[in-house]
Amino acid sequence: RTGWRRTGEAEVLLYAQAAPDDLDLEAIAEHYPRRGQTRTQQQDHLRFGPRWDVVDRVQYGDDGAIAWLHLDDEFGADLDTVGLHPALLDLATGWAMGLIEGYRPDHLWAPVSYGAVWVHRPLPAEIRSWVRSAGENRADSPFARFDVTLTDPSGAVCVEVEGFAI
Repeated sequence: RTGWRRTGEAEVLLYAQAAPDDLDLEAIAEHYPRRGQTRTQQQDHLRFGPRWDVVDRVQYGDDGAIAWLHLDDEFGADLDTVGLHPALLDLATGWAMGLIEGYRPDHLWAPVSYGAVWVHRPLPAEIRSWVRSAGENRADSPFARFDVTLTDPSGAVCVEVEGFAI
């Protein structure tokens, strides 16, 4: 058969909104002292291309985590045409599986939806990803939900994601 099948749906509203105040990234990092692996365990299930090798450092706490990410210089020209780089956005929202209680790396979690996304400015080549659990995230539940804030290295907020579900 030929035709279209709906695989996603979104409502896009364009309006002026002031970006929130810059975040104190050092204070956030101090709140999440445990170092984690930079290679996401999801990579055991999927063949990410070299553009997706963006996670440099991660730190966890009990209720959230922070990561340092950067797009390799080889792919920097992508940012001239793409304001929300797919590799940065994908890994910046989906790297914190360690926040799921009972998470096992042999189980694949895939993105399902975003509750809301506010884009304040394009993502630069180097970003920080601050992830907080948005509910009781357990491996035996059908979904896990997170709130994610993406900033530039100085703490200026670029993107806010509310209710990211996997």
